[in-house]
Amino acid sequence: MNKKTRSNQLTLENALAEAEKAKREGDLSKLEKLCRAIVRYQPENSDAQAMLDELKSKTLINKTDLDDPPEKDLKALSKLINSKDWSAFDGLFAALLKSHPNSSALHNTQGLACKGKGNLKGAIKEFRSAIELSPNSEEALFNLADTQKELGNYRFAVSNYVTVISLNPENAEAHHNKGVAELHLNESNQAIESFDKALRINPTMGSAYGNRANAYLQLQELEPALEDFNKLIQFFPEIAAGYHSRGVVLGKLYEFDRAIKDLKKAIDLRPNHSETHNSLGQLMQNLHRYDKALGHYDKSIKLNPSNLDHQYNKSVCLRSLGEIEKAKEGFTQILEKNQNHSLARRSLSLIKRFSPEDSQIKTINSLLSDSSLKPTDRMQLLYAQAKIQEDLGDYHASYKALEKANKIRAGELNYELSEDKKKFGAIKKSFNNRVKVKAPKTKSTSSRSVIFIVGMPRSGTSLAEQILASHSKIYGAGELAFLEHAVKSETKKSRGKTDQRKYLNFSKESMAHVRKSYLKYINQLPKGSLTLTDKMPLNFIHIGLIACALPEAKIIHTVRDPIATCWSIYKQYFASTGNGYAYDLEDLAGFFHLYKDLMAFWHQELPGKIYDLNYERLTLNQEEETRLLLEACELEWEDSCLSFHETKRAVSTASSLQVRQKIYTGSSDAWRSFEDHIKPLIKSLQNSSKI
Repeated sequence: MNKKTRSNQLTLENALAEAEKAKREGDLSKLEKLCRAIVRYQPENSDAQAMLDELKSKTLINKTDLDDPPEKDLKALSKLINSKDWSAFDGLFAALLKSHPNSSALHNTQGLACKGKGNLKGAIKEFRSAIELSPNSEEALFNLADTQKELGNYRFAVSNYVTVISLNPENAEAHHNKGVAELHLNESNQAIESFDKALRINPTMGSAYGNRANAYLQLQELEPALEDFNKLIQFFPEIAAGYHSRGVVLGKLYEFDRAIKDLKKAIDLRPNHSETHNSLGQLMQNLHRYDKALGHYDKSIKLNPSNLDHQYNKSVCLRSLGEIEKAKEGFTQILEKNQNHSLARRSLSLIKRFSPEDSQIKTINSLLSDSSLKPTDRMQLLYAQAKIQEDLGDYHASYKALEKANKIRAGELNYELSEDKKKFGAIKKSFNNRVKVKAPKTKSTSSRSVIFIVGMPRSGTSLAEQILASHSKIYGAGELAFLEHAVKSETKKSRGKTDQRKYLNFSKESMAHVRKSYLKYINQLPKGSLTLTDKMPLNFIHIGLIACALPEAKIIHTVRDPIATCWSIYKQYFASTGNGYAYDLEDLAGFFHLYKDLMAFWHQELPGKIYDLNYERLTLNQEEETRLLLEACELEWEDSCLSFHETKRAVSTASSLQVRQKIYTGSSDAWRSFEDHIKPLIKSLQNSSKI
């Protein structure tokens, strides 16, 4: 062996040793270069060739990494994508692909170019090609997942994000984007978990706070949602969306002043955003500031005429104000633009009487024949059909449509009567365990007093309020959710969490907190010098609490024939979720018995505190019963209370049309046209006598 051969041998041995060291240290780039150099000088070197083969198999790196073009060329392609110079990109890409036909990185880059051009399906194809060549390419897998998310293929996106995370558990963006896809799938708890992980890795990821807030909103967890929107705004103080979202949440928490401030800030930052004007319109409507509500609805419609939901909200507002012809016109215009707007179709059916020639009958039948119709839309159309058939006198067809609609609604709500049994039992137990001291006869710390009108829905609460609201010293505030919200908040605080088996403690502290919260809420409503009526029917559940926390308040309990009440409930669609018992005859009868039992309990425990107003007696002896009602409320007589139908005020309940008519008898017999269909309900209620 000559000197040169010995020198080459020593060099190759050193290179092989360095290659072994690079392999141990995981320096794959150095390993590849050394092995290729060895094989170039000594093709028969089995050790170097084995390490190269191992590199090309997927045990160390993906084989196509060895076929990628130089980094500078990939950067050049990325620069062309950013500048959208597609002609130059296509030319350079074609040249590079010719010399690097098995490059995963090139296909991944082409996928990004396809996205830039708006060709998402083409991008999917390229990312899959990249992954086929390099199955563990974190970048290609992430890009594939992101594109699937953009296309709405959320389940596939989640699966690919999981793969990315398995390759790199500290990829905060993958955790975050996985959460966004889960949010679209309504998998709220999983989404929150994903956002939690993203924020653990990167606490400054502001968007994760906003998206986690949206996940909390899906779960109706308003307080943690508010906290996250606060953090979002800290990161993005000049972004309107944060203020808009926080304003909506504050409105749901009845923090109206703060909500208005946020929504106005959002409008200042983004004046032409129709959705914010719509949200502010809804908030103003909830605050009974109807002129301002209509102004914001008009603005939202002008900014985005194609959003028919904004037109719908305006029409509902007009209906509440008694502007029936304008409301009809609004609903009709919506249906002219989109005959599939099922909410508008049901709402229109409630404020007009149908004849056999009405074109809407044929349209509804045609829409219902579509097997692809969404269940929610089918339900709304069935309610409209039930009303139409009742107008036409076909009570069998009316009932069948109503039965189908209620079955869908019952499926949405998954009501369990057993849960209300637990709840009512817990209320009585908690009241019995209270410290039994006489409620102090203190004057309200608020500038206004309250008359609660309670009872079963459809039992005459709206009529009672309309009569009282016709008095010069009364402001009819309608159905307020304030007390229920205050109770839930205090129950959660005093019991640790809210569930149906628990109710707040009747402690001095709890009563003080509920009182303070409720009075704060009602003081945000207009006409603060007037006594306010709160006619949320289901507040009958909280009569004991009212007596303890608001002892100066009056309580009017409306009573109506049980069958008439329950039938009227069964044929009504309630937008809120608090009347889940209403859509099944057995559940409805069961809930009515729970109500009767609880009212008997309150009468026994609070003698003289509750005034019972009988609906049937009121319709037969209007003046006599009205005088007794005013006397129970300690109000002087005013003739206007007899002509209540002339009172101009907003009424947002199902009785908005009836209370604008003169009092009439016979409505409690409407169920008789459906008697053959509701015999189980009648049988269950026949032992229920009026309180």
